[in-house]
Parts: sequence; C-alpha cells; structure tokens
Amino acid sequence: IITTSKSNRVALSEPYIYPWSNGESASLDNQNLFEISQKLIQSQKELVLNWEKILGRKITFSNLIDRGFPLPYSRNRNIPINVKTNVTDYLDLCNQIIESEKTRQVVIFDMDGTLYQLDGQNNTYIGSTLESTVNQNLLDFICRQESISPDQALEIFQQAISDPTCASQFLSKRYNISRTQYFNQVWDINPKNILKNYQDSIQTINNIPQSIKLILLSSAPKIWMDKVIDFLGIKDRFETIYSGEDFQSKTEIFQKISKLYQPQNITSVGDQEETDIKPAVSLGLKTLLIQQPQDISKISY
Repeated sequence: IITTSKSNRVALSEPYIYPWSNGESASLDNQNLFEISQKLIQSQKELVLNWEKILGRKITFSNLIDRGFPLPYSRNRNIPINVKTNVTDYLDLCNQIIESEKTRQVVIFDMDGTLYQLDGQNNTYIGSTLESTVNQNLLDFICRQESISPDQALEIFQQAISDPTCASQFLSKRYNISRTQYFNQVWDINPKNILKNYQDSIQTINNIPQSIKLILLSSAPKIWMDKVIDFLGIKDRFETIYSGEDFQSKTEIFQKISKLYQPQNITSVGDQEETDIKPAVSLGLKTLLIQQPQDISKISY
C-alpha cells in the first residue's frame, strides 16, 4: 500500500520490507512468519550498520527518502517514526514489537451458537429463520442461473442440499464459479431479527482488554460473518477473521495459530466439542465449551 504524507512530499509504504508483527503480510502465509520477519529485520540492520561504518555517521530515513525509498508506517500507527528517525532504531523497535507479539494472549471465538443463537431447533440453524432465508435465496439463485421456474428448480435444489460435499461445492462446480461468488448471492442476508441472545456475549467481548488478540473462526461464509459482526458492533474487536472459504477444517487454523503463538497463551471458545474444543485440546490450547452465549463470561485469560 503506497500513500503520501499530508504535505504530499513523502511517500508512505505499508507493509515496508517485511511482514508486520501482528501476523498479517503482503504475500507470506507461513507458520514461521515471526521468525522470518526477525531474520529480515536483522539482515536489514546489518546492511545499514555497514553503510553507517562506511559513511562514519548514523543513517536516518531522510537519507533513504533522498534516494527514493518511502517512509514506512504500520497500520496501527504503533511505531513512532519521522524523517529524522535513525533507521537502526526503527528496526530495533520493530523487533521488540514482534517479540512482544509472540507472547500475547490469544482468544479464538466461534461465531454461530457461540456469540448468539438462532430460532431453530435447540437454538440452532436447523429450522431457523436463517435456514429458510438461505434456502429461498438458494432456490432463487438456481432459477437465475438456469433461467427456469421455482418448480423446475426444485430438483436441482434437492441435489444441492443433499450433496455430501455441501451445496456450495455442488453449485460452484455446476456453474463454474467460486464458492465466494455463490455465497455472495445466497448468504447476503441482514442479521437483524435473525440473531438472538447476543447481548451478554457482546458485552463480555467488549470488556476484554485490547492487549489480548481476538480471532474469529467460523465455518460460515465471509459475507455473513461480516454482516453479523457489523450488526453486533464488534467488527473492530477482531484482529483476524477466518471464514469457511479459508479452510477445510478448523484444525488447520488451530495448527497455524499454535505455530505463531505459544499454545498455553491461546484459548478456543465455542459451542461444538468436536470442532471447537477437541482439536484445540490436542494442540495444548486452553478451551471453553459453552452451552449458551452467556457462558462466554466464564472465559479466563
């Protein structure tokens, strides 16, 4: 991302040369992200130190800018920097932030059934307003794709919802589209009047210290997740969000996070023992199995 300063005289770049300490990156998706970042920082520092030895003076970002390099900045503006900053001081500070990030407390939240409930059987998706809305959107989607009537679309609808791989896989293959394209048409739903029993869990999340990294992990489509957390007013509380398009099994994500952060500092919170709890326990993570959203208040960190 390249922008400019208010004076329009200095170019700003984010990310700069290496992935940022919060685990986000321009092109890397590696369980050794922090280690890679620190090695890159050290290499840069050694290069700058050699340059300073030759020049006999400290190098500032003003010197780099004069040679066409942009001034780096972090998205959260957590690294104070200006043109007079020594480059080595900046690199040392970045390294300190990564060291601090590696030892952070992390809480991974499931979404459906954990942050809120639905009006279906046993407060689940089955028989809920959400299920009926998705099914209607699914039928309409087939009608549009096939240019047929709802009655004619019923057979394809039944094939889709009965497919062992799931409807999104079945229809994305049938119409040669991505699952995201499918979800964006079928799951573009307003959560208002669909979610219930979420007030207590939202209050708990908002009371969790900002120093703790919150991750949202759900098998739900991204478009539905975005609409839900926007409706609940907690979109800015989650530093990282993993949707159903990002993985085949939640275990993949638990493994990835446990490689980045210390397992004893990670807690998984969810309402499904098989998908939210057991995979986390197998990796040495702490867990909280809840029966209702109010149980989130029992979380310890």
